[in-house]
Amino acid sequence: MLSLMKWTMEGNRGLLYVRVMRTPSAVLYEADYAFEFGRGWVLRQSDADRVAIVSSGRGVHEALAAAQICADAGVPVRVVDMPSIDPALIAELYESGKPLIVAEQNNGFIWQNILKVLYRQGTSIDPALIVAVNTLGRDGRPQFIHSGTYEELVAAFGISGERIARRVFGILNI
Repeated sequence: MLSLMKWTMEGNRGLLYVRVMRTPSAVLYEADYAFEFGRGWVLRQSDADRVAIVSSGRGVHEALAAAQICADAGVPVRVVDMPSIDPALIAELYESGKPLIVAEQNNGFIWQNILKVLYRQGTSIDPALIVAVNTLGRDGRPQFIHSGTYEELVAAFGISGERIARRVFGILNI
């Protein structure tokens, strides 16, 4: 948050929308981290990764938890923090040919923008390679999100670390 505030104060950034976490969470970045608009960050990766999980905000913690569950089962998974849309990283992830799970604690903003980036680049999109896990209803429309604890809400919408890991296993038929 400090890095984002510094970036904001460096110049006229216009109207910004910032989501702040409701629940305590571990620190992901060192004190010298510098937010860069239009850049995503790979937080976990190996040459053997079979899937990439893309998220942002508190969802990154769930993605990291899912990656650890998968690693414990012998399935390496890349985790990407996408606080703003990074077209180059999106292209790199998609061109790897590995499934992308876009796990978001909102209405699919990153997922929709991944599709837009790929479309604008003229990429032929295989829908089986991009799996959305978010709070949209089955019909693709935003839905009323009930009140509850953080744990209850991520479980209800399938965006907990455990549920994301299960999606990874399902995609890989494990």
